[in-house]
Amino acid sequence: MRKKGFHIKSIAMLLNSGADGVYDAAKAQLNSICSYLKWENKGVITISGMVEKGSMLKSEKLKQVQDFAASL
Repeated sequence: MRKKGFHIKSIAMLLNSGADGVYDAAKAQLNSICSYLKWENKGVITISGMVEKGSMLKSEKLKQVQDFAASL
């Protein structure tokens, strides 16, 4: 018999937007989910200023995102 459910033990989140300071609700929801499902929160990276196509490629945080992803 196969067990149903999530086989996830940890999670991370990348949030980007055009404006800064709009991430509180998403981070709170992630924390609630982690608490309920007993997942380890590996971290959250937020990046604002994504207002046009290709903004991420010009972002100062791109290297941070790449390093963070590689650490997972």
